Amino acid sequence: MFKRSLPFLILLTLVTAALPLHAAAASDRITLTLPADALRQALADILPLPLPLDSNHARGTLTIESIDSLRIHDSIISLKTMVSGHDLSVNTRVAGQDFRLKLGQVRMPMRCDVRLRFDPADRILYLTPRFPPAGQGADPAATVGRLLASLASREYPVNLAHLQPLRFRIGGQVVPINVHPVAITAANDVLVLDLVPGKGQSR
Repeated sequence: MFKRSLPFLILLTLVTAALPLHAAAASDRITLTLPADALRQALADILPLPLPLDSNHARGTLTIESIDSLRIHDSIISLKTMVSGHDLSVNTRVAGQDFRLKLGQVRMPMRCDVRLRFDPADRILYLTPRFPPAGQGADPAATVGRLLASLASREYPVNLAHLQPLRFRIGGQVVPINVHPVAITAANDVLVLDLVPGKGQSR
């Protein structure tokens, strides 16, 4: 469940937070720019965000409580967050036998880098989260760190073929324009989406 929630969190921000911002048309493209501070604020507005864990490996709820900082650079979104866990338990093996280890509650800062890779042909945004190396101890914080690290270094695809239409107000009418992405860049604390008018459907 957590594996699905992490890319959904980023996608929710890219789509819903970016679209209301200033759009600049160049040729047949519409360019949307989203500064890092605006992205952080958009994420902050949906916090706290619970991430239920229900798998063979772990159970309980992780909650992203706050985002202390966010940077955009080199196709990466870097976040410093505060994460809490409630009713956490993980499966572990000791002396050849499986046990469920109860962690209870934990609260800890967590850093995460999310690398973005956009495939314009299929209109899929690939997200690769990376966490700092987890400690080797048996304390809850180290265990949660290892749990998060197990989700890293793999790509999670997000289909962007069906974005919500851009809406422009002309006089007293709101005119929707269907768009689909052709490029996504992330650098210098700015996320830039290049869109073109169209049906926005997968090819």
